[in-house]
Amino acid sequence: MIRSFVTLVIVAQLVSGCIAEERYHNSTWNFCVDYPKGWTPEHPIDEYGIAFHRGDSISMSFGVIKDNENLEDNFRTAYLENGSVSVTERESTTFHGRPAIVATLAHDKPSHAVQHIMTVAASEGVIYEFQVSAPDQNTLNQFLPMFRSELASFKFSCK
Repeated sequence: MIRSFVTLVIVAQLVSGCIAEERYHNSTWNFCVDYPKGWTPEHPIDEYGIAFHRGDSISMSFGVIKDNENLEDNFRTAYLENGSVSVTERESTTFHGRPAIVATLAHDKPSHAVQHIMTVAASEGVIYEFQVSAPDQNTLNQFLPMFRSELASFKFSCK
């Protein structure tokens, strides 16, 4: 039942033109990802990645965190040791065959109070991080299907 609902949401977004129609290519790390038509690139940082936003309250970002020891250390340092963040959900998984952590975080910051994060370990100590941020859990839940669609378009190596 849930799978059918998610599929219906994605089909409805495709019909309305909300699903990705733009493509970002990072020339330094050679990764690429689609992003929704009408979303504004917030800060294309060619060396590390890019963020997109829709209005003032929703943003998505895709990028590289370099020079990190390992996935667990990175997650602990970035999120668990930060007093203003609480982890509401956390799961170890894989993404394109690479180890990954998926988590939902609650922040003290009012502008992006809730984040859904995927942190992925790649080769040679490179860690990728993908996230969607929203002001509250209901808004985040509305945008997760779109975020997952964009995430599915991610390629570690683009031609």
